Amino acid sequence: MKRFKNILCVLDDKATAGTVLQQAAAMARKQQARVTLLSVVERPPRGFILPGAEHDAEQVLAAIQAQRQEEIARWRDRDMADQQATIVVAEGKGFLAVIRQVLRASHDLVVKCRMRNDWDEQRPGSDDMHLLRKCPCPVLLLSPTTDMAFKQVMASVDVSDGEEDSGESGRVQQELNRQVLDCASLMAASDDATLDIASIWESYGEHFLRYGVFSQTPESQIEAYVEKSRRECRQRLDALIDELRERIGEEAMSYLDPQPHLVKGVPQEQIVRLVNEYQVDLLVMGTVARTGIPGFIIGNTAEAILSRVACSVLAIKPEGFVSPVTL
Repeated sequence: MKRFKNILCVLDDKATAGTVLQQAAAMARKQQARVTLLSVVERPPRGFILPGAEHDAEQVLAAIQAQRQEEIARWRDRDMADQQATIVVAEGKGFLAVIRQVLRASHDLVVKCRMRNDWDEQRPGSDDMHLLRKCPCPVLLLSPTTDMAFKQVMASVDVSDGEEDSGESGRVQQELNRQVLDCASLMAASDDATLDIASIWESYGEHFLRYGVFSQTPESQIEAYVEKSRRECRQRLDALIDELRERIGEEAMSYLDPQPHLVKGVPQEQIVRLVNEYQVDLLVMGTVARTGIPGFIIGNTAEAILSRVACSVLAIKPEGFVSPVTL
């Protein structure tokens, strides 16, 4: 089972530092990973002079960085006493500095606390959304109230289209589904957590068959069409789970005993309902993207789900994603 080996731990402020450090320390122990602690200091404006002193912008920046380095070292000694961790204090804009550190050091996971939005406490903050859209590696956004170990992990996969029917987009989605299941299995196995696999499906055009331009269609035909869609989605979900069994082995699969949930409805409504119903504390989900070229579209569904769940979220990018941010 593939593990995270090079974790970047982002420290936004003192209030959430303990949550991030303890989670990163636990993951490092379980996965034998290296950890880098990153704090970002914003550069003073050009021509800045500190009142009552003769220090220019560069001197002020250097002094702040040195103080932050000492502060993080104290936090590390307090919350990661049994772990080695490198400290990096970067200057610049938050999410840009994080992504550039990922590119520079080839980190395979970013861990940080969810930032509260000024006008909606549950909706991710601006920097978090930028990371989810543009960071080239998976991003774990922790709920500030999370424990060190997750107890209920849910993987959200999309089996609404078959690979053979959707060309390149279908191939990308299938591979993303596999990545989501692999990461969810890893997190569940590491924490001895319950693993649920959720997929939401709809019958394309059912509304028009029942209430629109094709409403004269006999009910028996509509029901047969809807049932056919359900069976095809179930077959794809079962195939994904069988592939997971082949990748991780029968013993690991028996230990995880993942429970599948194939639910009809709108994803941004049903995933949120399942998260609440099963008291999920980690949701692992993929994000829709263009691949092979710079730029990323997280997708309306993913954004809607992220803004409505309070649990921790691990967001996975498709293979071939290229960040628009450069060094």
